[in-house]
Amino acid sequence: MLDKTNFITTLRPWWHKKNRVSFGKSFGCLDNPEGEVEFAMAFDRLNAIVSERLFKGPWRLIEWLNGTNKIVAKDKKTITEFALNIIRRRREHGYHKPQKDLLQLFMDIKGEDGEPLSDDMLKDSILNFIM
Repeated sequence: MLDKTNFITTLRPWWHKKNRVSFGKSFGCLDNPEGEVEFAMAFDRLNAIVSERLFKGPWRLIEWLNGTNKIVAKDKKTITEFALNIIRRRREHGYHKPQKDLLQLFMDIKGEDGEPLSDDMLKDSILNFIM
């Protein structure tokens, strides 16, 4: 049977490679299995809250009354800033490897107007891929 430590040790190289191949950055989730990563915690909380909405009637009212809406706003900001920071770093430092990662492929795409995708569109692409 595979315990948590062995599982993480086995999974770590694959997870780092997947994230680096996709965006050139590790999310840091497996660097310290016992520690908390702000992005991962925010992502997990948002996933749980959104999933619970399927079973709630007036979820906006309920979340406003119990304060969950403030947690959602904070976590959305954390996740958005994380993705935008990846994009900003890429724009500042460029990409100098022979094979393009997923982010660079998205950054090379031109929209219907012939312009590169906006940071907001790139952010949405990154977050959709993570999900």
